[in-house]
Amino acid sequence: MSASATAGATAPASTRAVASLVLGVLGTALACVFSPFAIALGWTELVDIRDGRAPAAGRSLAQVGMILGIVQATDEEKASAKVTALMASRTNTLLSIPMLMCMVGHAHGLPY
Repeated sequence: MSASATAGATAPASTRAVASLVLGVLGTALACVFSPFAIALGWTELVDIRDGRAPAAGRSLAQVGMILGIVQATDEEKASAKVTALMASRTNTLLSIPMLMCMVGHAHGLPY
């Protein structure tokens, strides 16, 4: 790789930024028990980004995770989100099975 190609590359977002986002989504959709963890992880990640100890690519993930950790939902909104999440999960599984079969078939030399 040339020096100019590596100079423009940025470090990926840290695991803590991604965890803040995931916990924020879980705290909003399922149970508020995850929300304080999303806020704490997002805050520490933003402090580390400010101080240069974490890559700046995780800034928006940490901010969104913190915001979602702060947002509260009513029981009706949570129930609606649970149904939506369940349907998305089932659809993902349903679409993943044929893809997995094609990948395995291709690896074993099948014509599809």
